[in-house]
Amino acid sequence: MFIKLLLQQHKEIADDVINFFTSKATNLQMFADIAEKCKDYSLAKNNPNHKVLLGMGSLSVNDFLHYFEEKAQKKGIPIQVVYEVLDLLCKKGVLSEQSFIYTGNDKTFSVNEGYVRFLKHNNALDNLIHGFGYIANKYAKLVLKVVVQTPKGESIGTGFVARCENGLKPWLITNKHVAEHEAMLKVLDSDNNIVPHGQIYCSQNKDIAAIELYDDFGCNVLSFYPSGNLLDEIITLGYPRVPMTKDSFQLVHKGEINALVQDYYHNDFYIISAKTAPGNSGGPVLNLLGMVVGMVTQEFFEKPNEEAVFNLPYHAAIPVSDIIQFMISISS
Repeated sequence: MFIKLLLQQHKEIADDVINFFTSKATNLQMFADIAEKCKDYSLAKNNPNHKVLLGMGSLSVNDFLHYFEEKAQKKGIPIQVVYEVLDLLCKKGVLSEQSFIYTGNDKTFSVNEGYVRFLKHNNALDNLIHGFGYIANKYAKLVLKVVVQTPKGESIGTGFVARCENGLKPWLITNKHVAEHEAMLKVLDSDNNIVPHGQIYCSQNKDIAAIELYDDFGCNVLSFYPSGNLLDEIITLGYPRVPMTKDSFQLVHKGEINALVQDYYHNDFYIISAKTAPGNSGGPVLNLLGMVVGMVTQEFFEKPNEEAVFNLPYHAAIPVSDIIQFMISISS
């Protein structure tokens, strides 16, 4: 809680720390500028290894303070905030502290380049740092309502905006059982504005569908993560009906992946502890990077009988690998 409050109160400084210490992996122009401006200042001369470390991409707290205080004209940077953010970045695997190298009283850090490039490519670095609350707000407008008029009345599901790998146009990914009533379907945003859509593609043997979108959602769409793991923390976003409310509002639930199971037809599913209900179908399951590891589908439950009447349903999700495979099939 303390670090979240700190990041909120000192977001500009936190962003400066992140940008500075990850620059070798995320912004080579900035890193070259840092190397030039930090190579020969007074405190650096106290460390005989400074130029070698700088050349290797290892940056110190003194480098950061010098760069932003002297060159970017930012005075009075609270050092506690800098150290708290650096500690968080190390815990998240973004940075590694170079404690085995002599640096005097100065702390030096190197960036885990491959991992950070992956995060940057998927617009996930800030997600990892700021957490699920930030992620839910960031992607709220990419989680849409899918409304279907049926003989029994209006039915609401959920979909999320994503792209195929290297694809240009956005797609709304949802469940087949949500999207298969094509003639009676409309897509709405969270304010109930109609989102224009085109052709609908449904999988033959999986509960997956993709709806072609005409709106340009920019580059900030949801990305796919290769897989989920047992006990990974996750959140779901969707539009379940809530009794005594006037509309279907976007709800966020937090949980974890509890198991990978197969149904009678040998289809894989994640069992998740995040609560879902009718209306959540087709919603994304997001990990701590804000990336899609699965999609909510119908709950697993037994037909009521004397033995099953008190058994709660299990909340199920389709693994991201099945979604990726389907997206490849419709884009090839």
